[in-house]
Amino acid sequence: ATLLSDWRALAEKLVRPDPSPTMCIEAVGVAWGDPLAVDTETDFLDGDLLATSACREPGTSFFYRPAPSELSSSLLVGHNIKYDTKVLARHGLDITERKLADTMVAAFLVGEDRLGLKPLALKRLGVEMATLGPLLGRAQLDITKEFVATACLDETTSKQLRASLALVKAAADPQAALAHRFKLRQAIGEPPTASVRTVMERYPDEFQRYSCADADMTLRLWRVLEPEMVSKGVSDLFWNVEMPLVPVLISMENRGLAIDRDRAREV
Repeated sequence: ATLLSDWRALAEKLVRPDPSPTMCIEAVGVAWGDPLAVDTETDFLDGDLLATSACREPGTSFFYRPAPSELSSSLLVGHNIKYDTKVLARHGLDITERKLADTMVAAFLVGEDRLGLKPLALKRLGVEMATLGPLLGRAQLDITKEFVATACLDETTSKQLRASLALVKAAADPQAALAHRFKLRQAIGEPPTASVRTVMERYPDEFQRYSCADADMTLRLWRVLEPEMVSKGVSDLFWNVEMPLVPVLISMENRGLAIDRDRAREV
């Protein structure tokens, strides 16, 4: 009973966005604000920059496809800002000379152990953020249906597949389902894999809201974590050690490290 009442009390505090609480405005040109939270969306298949969201006031984010022409701010805030900095640089937008702040690093310094944006938003802001998984799943299902519908099968193969599918439905057997899936792929090949780009192209409104929520929650987290770093005495460490390391680490990652192969083999 105690667990149930505790859960209900927590549930009442949660804001469940559908899919996010953020007003998303499609924009072009310069993104500006002080501070300005930024977030990039990339495709996991090729790493290409698909979109950038920017937020200067909680509740409203601006959506750029793929990126604004400039980020005008005395302070750029990101969650894992090193990643966004590298992605934007590949697109021709260099922000390494700007003052940068990272909410993921800030969360670590104040003692958080789960550093992802979504768990932090839930714990610190009471916001349950939407994930990309359901959209990717829907996109994969749509792609597979289209792929199967357009496949050219001879009559014998079609009959075999229908019989196999009927057996799966009748038996409700996971092994039979796997066997049917294997037969299907043998007959028509492998359907294309859904990616973040697929989601963006098929469900643009939902993708925009998902992207804009990331920038919005990053800014909200910054407003919570910045004063907490001051109160816990880690603000100097954040500004004088952690943040200056960002461009250094980026340079190291881009250039790589020279390795003595013969010595490495000995070790």
